[in-house]
Amino acid sequence: MPCWLQQPRYRYRVVFPALAGLPMPLGYGFAGWVGGRDRRCSDPLARAMGHGLARAGVADVEAALSRFFAMRAREVLDAWWIRKLTTTQGTRLMRLRGESLLEQQRAAGRGVILVMAHYGRLNLLLLALALKGHRLGMLTMDPDDPDLPMDPTERDFLRAKVTGLHRRIGGPWVTINDDLRRLYRALEAGETVVMLLDAYSPRFRLALDYPFLDGTLHVAPGILRVARRTGAALVYGRVKERDWRVDVELRPLPDEPEAGMAQAVAELEHDVRERPWEWWQWPLTGRLWTPATPGGAKGEPE
Repeated sequence: MPCWLQQPRYRYRVVFPALAGLPMPLGYGFAGWVGGRDRRCSDPLARAMGHGLARAGVADVEAALSRFFAMRAREVLDAWWIRKLTTTQGTRLMRLRGESLLEQQRAAGRGVILVMAHYGRLNLLLLALALKGHRLGMLTMDPDDPDLPMDPTERDFLRAKVTGLHRRIGGPWVTINDDLRRLYRALEAGETVVMLLDAYSPRFRLALDYPFLDGTLHVAPGILRVARRTGAALVYGRVKERDWRVDVELRPLPDEPEAGMAQAVAELEHDVRERPWEWWQWPLTGRLWTPATPGGAKGEPE
């Protein structure tokens, strides 16, 4: 595939809509192939990803980049399947474990903050739960935020992706530019809300520090503040690829908010060490992460 087909107007209006019309295994198979072409045509992103991976001491950076771009392309295709996926198709695409954690908190009338990260094809966790009848809210960046500079077609795709997901999960969609009291009210009413622990905006104050990858991860205090105020339980959620399909899992976290947040970061660290190519935030590690040594995890020069 020539690089001009990676341009947003072709990518989001021609290539992936065509893949979404194929049988699921075939479409996702071709999406992985498209990801291989993306790797060759996305020099700035590949350089930023590679720099982050190298700073953290990942052994085979090139292999990790190849697997990341394949996953990234499958995640784009997810946006079309999210809109139309049936329960039967969902069973084929997603294997869910730990659902009882939400059911237990719901029975107790307690709200839940589903703590996630930019890891794997994360939107499929929300879809898997929605297909099981769970109503979920989410806190996201604003697709129209000027802090997210992007091509207009790409912005349209992002807006459609988030809107399509919100229609499936049914709960309140709150952006960082909205009135956050809607989020507090939902949790106090016993609802479940998804929040990402490694979210970043230049406006965020990264005031919490946790051990991470032989260094320190810097995290905004929003999840901890909301948990303290609402008394919501914390549950960790993650998605890992299994060929073109995914394994979705919810994991328990300590009841005390500070301990729960620390454990959530530890869970993310475990996942990133195991499968570094599934973490999306490598290009931002210069802001989110400080290595143990000034030059990097193994002392590489910056």
